[in-house]
Amino acid sequence: MLVLFVAIVSLITWGYFTSSLPVPFPARHRATVVTTSQGTTGGGQLPAASTNQPFVYGNVMYTVGNITKAADVKHDTTSFQATGTFILVPLTVVNQSLEPVTLQPSDFALQDGQGQVFSLHGGATRLANAATGKTNLFEEALQPGLEIQAVLVFDVPKQASGFDLRISSGFVDVKLGQ
Repeated sequence: MLVLFVAIVSLITWGYFTSSLPVPFPARHRATVVTTSQGTTGGGQLPAASTNQPFVYGNVMYTVGNITKAADVKHDTTSFQATGTFILVPLTVVNQSLEPVTLQPSDFALQDGQGQVFSLHGGATRLANAATGKTNLFEEALQPGLEIQAVLVFDVPKQASGFDLRISSGFVDVKLGQ
């Protein structure tokens, strides 16, 4: 009996340390670059996403535009002043699934070149979308086949640089530069 117990524990331990961790996600959760006439990157790894290049993650196609910086965000009589500097990230989202998709503010973060991660500034994001006539991604579900344009706003230190937009807790990082 003891030999059987040791054998089972040994197999479990061997399997744990020899498997690739974490368990790979199913294909519907992998990021892919939309193929263009220029082709895609090869090598079996997840392709690197970059600005102004559409990519698919799950059933959603994203296109991240070039960032801008601002000291404040204003619309009508309301404004938000950045504690550091606001980074505005334009984003186009297309629901390619057969069902509505709901995005959450926690699905997006900004990471700088030093590894610091910044969460979305909710109030400034709502205001920036209202000021530019764009849609707030988080107010309602994105229906199948529809495309929306939005702006994400992050408050970062003035000296921060080398930004990546992290989507879904870093399963996809989009190089933003600056």
